[in-house]
Amino acid sequence: MELHGYPFTWERYPGTNKWVEIRLNRAIATSSWMHLFKDARLINLKASTSDHNPILLVPMAVDGLPRVRKQKFENAWLRDPVFSTLMVTNERRWDEDLIKDVFLERDANLILAIPLADNNVDGWYWRKDNEVESIEHLFLDCSFAKSCWITAGISWNFNDQMSFRDWAVKEFNEW
Repeated sequence: MELHGYPFTWERYPGTNKWVEIRLNRAIATSSWMHLFKDARLINLKASTSDHNPILLVPMAVDGLPRVRKQKFENAWLRDPVFSTLMVTNERRWDEDLIKDVFLERDANLILAIPLADNNVDGWYWRKDNEVESIEHLFLDCSFAKSCWITAGISWNFNDQMSFRDWAVKEFNEW
């Protein structure tokens, strides 16, 4: 399959005279799969914390196959004062009702399985690298997240005066 985006998927010694970039990762598909998914795209996403870039396979909707319902922003969410955060204000726990309302079931279950940080109500703890990530970073600053938003056609532009809630309302209304 053709790779869209940056042509290389792996690098070593960036910024030095030994810098090497190679396309290591590839996707293989049969002709029958390619016939079913004529508009499928393989997208190379930029990763800032790994020497391997993640690759996103976007199969696209195909006639004759069930289409995935696109998540729709509901104005009723604006009346909920905790929409600006995925956690209950002043408590170290997820806002399960909000997460289950906003995300698809699989995604909600994945989010709810993430343990929260002990030292920061607005942070998430990742066992992989023992660092706390803020919600703003995970949704807006992270290069992988930016790639996903761009691929989905959602702007990741965020300014210091804008809350997460304001950004989400603006982007979902324009989507």
